[in-house]
Amino acid sequence: MRTRLLLLLLSFLLAQPFAAAQEISHGNAARALRQQSLQQRALGDYQGALRSIRQAVEIDGDLNNLRVLLDLQIRLRQPEEARETIGRIADTLPGYPDHLNGFGELHTAGAIAAAWYQLDDRETARKVWEVMDRSAGNKSESSVLLSSYRELRLYDEAAAYVLRKRQELGQGDLWVYEMASMLQSQSRYLEAFAEYTLLLPQSSRHGSLTNRFLRLADESQGDSLLLEEMTARAQRELDLGKPALAGMVNEVLVQHRRYDLALPLVWGLDTDESGDAPFALVHTLEADAEYHRALRLLDRIEETRPGKQPEDQRLLMRARCLEGTGRAEEALLAYEQLAELRGQHRRLALLQAAHLLHRPLGRIREAIEHAQTLVEKNANDLEARLFLVRLLAAEEDYPGAEQLRLESMPIAQRDTEIQIELEFLGMQHAWWQGNLEQARTRLKTLLERQSRHPIFNDTIELMDLLAFSGTDSLAVCRAGEAQRLLWIGEVDAALELLRVASEEAGTAAEWLDWRSCQIALAELEPELALAEMERYRLRHPDSIRLDRLAWMRYKALTRQGLEAAELLPELERLLADWPESILQDRIRREIRMLEEVL
Repeated sequence: MRTRLLLLLLSFLLAQPFAAAQEISHGNAARALRQQSLQQRALGDYQGALRSIRQAVEIDGDLNNLRVLLDLQIRLRQPEEARETIGRIADTLPGYPDHLNGFGELHTAGAIAAAWYQLDDRETARKVWEVMDRSAGNKSESSVLLSSYRELRLYDEAAAYVLRKRQELGQGDLWVYEMASMLQSQSRYLEAFAEYTLLLPQSSRHGSLTNRFLRLADESQGDSLLLEEMTARAQRELDLGKPALAGMVNEVLVQHRRYDLALPLVWGLDTDESGDAPFALVHTLEADAEYHRALRLLDRIEETRPGKQPEDQRLLMRARCLEGTGRAEEALLAYEQLAELRGQHRRLALLQAAHLLHRPLGRIREAIEHAQTLVEKNANDLEARLFLVRLLAAEEDYPGAEQLRLESMPIAQRDTEIQIELEFLGMQHAWWQGNLEQARTRLKTLLERQSRHPIFNDTIELMDLLAFSGTDSLAVCRAGEAQRLLWIGEVDAALELLRVASEEAGTAAEWLDWRSCQIALAELEPELALAEMERYRLRHPDSIRLDRLAWMRYKALTRQGLEAAELLPELERLLADWPESILQDRIRREIRMLEEVL
């Protein structure tokens, strides 16, 4: 008897691990099938997903598997099967339909309600939601019902629920983010903004609110009514001595380039009369090339907040804005005043003054003096050295330019880009002086470099000239002189020299006329550029560049301010006339851009 009892006990103990292992094995198989079903659903294979999850449910009918099954049955419009699955899910809720207990059961009930709603049984769905509402014991549990409404896009029901709960709980800012998100989804941007402002009393939320306001403005595509309402509300807050909203809205307005609305706010934000907020907007306006507006604001700052902003910062902003508006003489004066302060911006001021003196003012000797001052102050200033080399060559001081270039080469070893430019200038100097053999040798050396430096575009132009000119060295030399004249701003003289050279040239005539077209497009009014292009077309009807000429003509027309509807036929004609052109892809992109505007 004792032996038999021992054998029974041993059999029982040995069976337990096997049963447990079998249960684990089944669980793993069901989870693997559920995962497979989810992947198939993600790939759009709903029938395959349904087969997989049915197998999973046969192995293990747990709640997770049943919910995936229900979702697929509804998606594939299998109402009878879905109702059966709803029943199985409801059986997992002990107190249902009278009561639900806890977060998990509320979530399960939410899935049941959603299923009934999607099966067009709105009344049953409503009853489930009522049970959820009664059973929710706190704010967190109540949010499950709100989520259920939102997932089904039942925004009216969700909004009514939010308002009721706010009143019941005495919490006026309950679920602000959720409510605002629903309003945004319906493009009700003004109401969404009003929702967000309910959180203004909570300073800890201000960082998040700024991002929400930015997203709201982005989604509305900078809707004017929204931005104006934001500004008006911010102004009202400012009048009450509350600047927080104005700071947030100012950031939104700047992002959307509504400087007209931002201007009044920045003065309201300048509560300490330091001028910091308005001056920050000056920086933004200058960076956005809003030079006239920036100058007007700067004038007002200097008038109402005299001496509050650092003098060097004010002069720098004024100089840049004057330069941007084309008031070169006034910009030069501001840069020179800045340089006299001998502060951190002195180098920048001298260099920018030198550039202005070069072009558009055409006072090359003074530009050279400024650049020499910089090089004398800092022998390692490669940017100043490079500019001075160019200036000296433009003044035909080739010995001085070449000496400085050679002295700069060892210093430029630490800056490959400038080293390449110095090598190019060596080639250019030989070309401008008419030393064509030396120019060819230096050109060959330069082309052996593996670089994507933009200056190689100019190198290719010279290669093109040399290829077309043949033995016509006079044409090449005149082209070099025209290039020098162009660099010092003598555009008319450069074009006249090219035209004269073209009339007398042989094979190089086409290149010289093409160069005239390029200069005209870059430097002249559109009408004059178009006339130069027509001259080229008549003189060279068989040119291999006629497709590029047509593209240049299109660019000149865009500068005339033609509307997209007027420009589109030009591109379509270009596309049809030159089907083999390397410009085809660029033309098609341009056409797509114009069509988006129409």
